[in-house]
Amino acid sequence: MRILRIVIVERNTPTAAAPAMLGPGDREAAGSGAYKWYMLGVLVLIYIMGTVDRAVLSVIAEPLKLQFHLSDKQLGLLTGTAYSVTYALAVLPMGWLIDRVDRRALLSITVAIWSVLTAACAMSSSFIMLVAARMGVGAAEAPVMPASLSLIADIIPKRQRNTAISIYVSGAAVGQILIFILGGWLLMHFDWRRVFLVAGAPAALLAALFYFTTREPKRGALDADLGAVSAKAPKDPPRHVTKVIRDRLFGDCVDHLIPGACARHDCGPGRDMGRCRIRPVHDGRLASCRTARGSSFRR
Repeated sequence: MRILRIVIVERNTPTAAAPAMLGPGDREAAGSGAYKWYMLGVLVLIYIMGTVDRAVLSVIAEPLKLQFHLSDKQLGLLTGTAYSVTYALAVLPMGWLIDRVDRRALLSITVAIWSVLTAACAMSSSFIMLVAARMGVGAAEAPVMPASLSLIADIIPKRQRNTAISIYVSGAAVGQILIFILGGWLLMHFDWRRVFLVAGAPAALLAALFYFTTREPKRGALDADLGAVSAKAPKDPPRHVTKVIRDRLFGDCVDHLIPGACARHDCGPGRDMGRCRIRPVHDGRLASCRTARGSSFRR
């Protein structure tokens, strides 16, 4: 009985001490109370405006086509390729930068850049100027989502993180609705240049608001206890990737291929094995040929 009591105390001690790994200083650095939801709200607004600036050309495509006499190829380049290519090229370097610099400052700067470039589209006098501005918008919007998700992970506790991310991601749908309703109304009463100005100006205000009213949270402060938990979790024995591929390809696939091949060449148990072109590894696979002939192949 004494030995049993000692074992129970030793196993319960790490579990009781785990919650204490997150100290008050870490909670203060990460943000608490209404502050974390305020910061999340500003990030959602930034994401909404990013969606608005990304989709604004869908609303004014026809006026632009008439203004600059664009072909369908040029319109496709302007509305899709110019933005997507620079976004794809910039997102990985921006992710590397987000891991090493002040995320709040980086996000504020890039938001201000894309806001200015979107508003600059209103002053474009040629197709080339529009393409150049859209390429800049794509590159500037690349760090928005990775930086925002990184910040959310450091200000929202893990028990509320799924809710916070869901709220953040919903900003894309809100932005789409906003640009098509408000942008359509502006296009009915004004010209396409006014749509660009209205789409770009609010993001600059959000950039200033975010920079001056928030602070950079401590990285990983809310996940300090996850290392101890993951260290105690049971781990599966390592398997080499080639073994996994071999088991998948030459295990399950051969189980299905051998019966069909044997049925095709009229071989199998009780048949002429000299004509069989596939040599099964296990007798069980060869025995399945009879079932395959009786159920799947009818002469």
